[in-house]
Amino acid sequence: MLADDARRLACFDAVFPLRLAVGQPVAAPANPGAVTQAPASNPAPSPTAGPDPQFGFSMAQQRAAAGAAAPARAEERISARVTQLQRGSDGRFVVVLDNAQVWQQADSDWSVPPKLDERVTVRRGTLGSYMLETADKVTTRVRRLR
Repeated sequence: MLADDARRLACFDAVFPLRLAVGQPVAAPANPGAVTQAPASNPAPSPTAGPDPQFGFSMAQQRAAAGAAAPARAEERISARVTQLQRGSDGRFVVVLDNAQVWQQADSDWSVPPKLDERVTVRRGTLGSYMLETADKVTTRVRRLR
């Protein structure tokens, strides 16, 4: 355990770097002499590989699909077009994407659903959740059905 607050905070920041929302301006560091961490290099996924077919499934679902042999790729987000859109009796929407993935709105709050043929992004959220973001920057929590 580190007794010095500044060193402890620098250590925490190194382990858990701040992630900025899309479009959020980056502020200059308050203390230029403070310990900083270089951003981790995340190689862009190969355009020929296509999206990870396991993206959005729980670890148990991924192990069952892969026969517990191959670890899943660690993609942070996928982008695809909406090919079908349905709204359930509970008001939550279900979207089918052009990559054959099916996502259901998990939030119970009313949300504007994406539009047909709109490009959406599904990204990893906190604590194993996933967020669907429309072109208008409307985000809602979703879960993958298939």
